[in-house]
Amino acid sequence: MKDERLIQIGQALEGFSSRASSPAEIQQIQKQREQDYQLQLHKLEGALGTDLSEESAGMIHQNMVDSTIEQAKKDNERFDDLQRLKKVAETLSPDDFIYFEKILGNQEGRTDQLYDLEGKAMHTTPSSAFKKILESGRIVQDIHNDDTGRDKRGAYLTDADSKEGLTYHTLWDDAKSPAGDKAFSSAKYFDQVKELADHFWSTDEGREKAIAYVKGKRPDHDIRSKDDLTVFFEGMRKGLEIKEGGAAAISLVFEKDELPELSKDGTNELNRNWEQRLYSDSGLDVSKTRTIFVPETKISDIRNMIRGTILEGVEIRPSEELEVIRLLKKIEEK
Repeated sequence: MKDERLIQIGQALEGFSSRASSPAEIQQIQKQREQDYQLQLHKLEGALGTDLSEESAGMIHQNMVDSTIEQAKKDNERFDDLQRLKKVAETLSPDDFIYFEKILGNQEGRTDQLYDLEGKAMHTTPSSAFKKILESGRIVQDIHNDDTGRDKRGAYLTDADSKEGLTYHTLWDDAKSPAGDKAFSSAKYFDQVKELADHFWSTDEGREKAIAYVKGKRPDHDIRSKDDLTVFFEGMRKGLEIKEGGAAAISLVFEKDELPELSKDGTNELNRNWEQRLYSDSGLDVSKTRTIFVPETKISDIRNMIRGTILEGVEIRPSEELEVIRLLKKIEEK
């Protein structure tokens, strides 16, 4: 099946005589077509001895300029979509590629149906805690504030706009989801722990922060290389993992501009990259939830759980979609 799809994708790409026009090339085409249009308009009006009506001039412009540019843009988008799909097909296993296209919602490589995480913040919780959240209508946690050493009330959130936010989120989600719950994980191809270690070790500032953080957590732990940091992060991941009989991880998504003021105060030097906090004694009002993500196999259970509650009617999407979004980001970075 995957081999057949690769052949189909290759044949579609061969339909382009050359690479589709870049934005700069499209601008050049438009400039040339505008010049051709003005010349043609001048000739016609000269032959008629009068100016063409606005409607007639517009029809000529549509045929000579607008339609050409519109087609060039469509070809460009189509080419990029196919190239993206080819990279994904070459990366994923056959079964994962079939599931990828299912989540994508098309076999053309378009990403327009995927969830838009821009401006969003996410809170992830096990279903056991979710029941209590539904009962109270609020998320209220004890938040350790590193600036004061005291616990405050509020909620932890992951900033979806952060470059590493989705990576950290999927790491946490994987660790808190029972094995086999999720039908697809981006970690199979782009390990989150290695990505975070690469990120912090790639700059002097990041390296210093990572070393200081580890020293604060494990004074006897020396970090002398990226491999040492990777081992430390791997230990953190194992510490997050649920034991047998754990419940599915549920992610509630909020629009950041609909929440009270979010803060990074109190976050450690590593989590500051992706963590946002809501400091409030009354916590976070869950009625502001815009979307719920949960493993596809648990969607029916969660839909039943929220029936008759403040979240009834809120959109529920498979958490595998967040994995697909992360996978695409990583592939496009390659």
